[in-house]
Amino acid sequence: MRPHAICHPDRLHFAKGLCKTCYRHQYFVLHRDQAREANHRYRIRHPERERERHRKYVGIHRERVRLWGRQYYWKRAEEMRQKAREWRAKHRDVIRESKRRCHLKRKYNLSPEEYGQIFLRQDGRCAICGRAKPLQVDHDHTTGKIRGLLCATCNLAIGGIEASSAEPSVIVRYLRISNM
Repeated sequence: MRPHAICHPDRLHFAKGLCKTCYRHQYFVLHRDQAREANHRYRIRHPERERERHRKYVGIHRERVRLWGRQYYWKRAEEMRQKAREWRAKHRDVIRESKRRCHLKRKYNLSPEEYGQIFLRQDGRCAICGRAKPLQVDHDHTTGKIRGLLCATCNLAIGGIEASSAEPSVIVRYLRISNM
């Protein structure tokens, strides 16, 4: 029968008169750098095991992990905000493209590639006036169907005509008469 540990008489001896927990703790304290390096090498060699271990830990200790995250942020809040500002300043083009991509997808269910095809089909010009200005997506507000790309002026005009209770033919007749 194994003798009992000096540190915890209720536990069995593991090594150097200590129980298993105390021995491992003492070993880690004495060999901290080597133990950390060994842990680091293991995590690099087995990333899927590390992800699974982390996922389990977060699942069990969700509130503790959230608290640590908040504490980490508030200790370094200004530093983190400054880093975010610097990143945004450095990556303005990436942010602009991402916002554009999200806007097209969310509002018109249109990918940038589809927008590019319509743009090329119209030779980069407004479908109504033919001017090469920055173009907006023209769509039917009731069906959501995309009709083409228009400049801001023509898009506003079409929107005003659609919102009006008058028939478009009446509006066209009025414009012809008033220009005589």
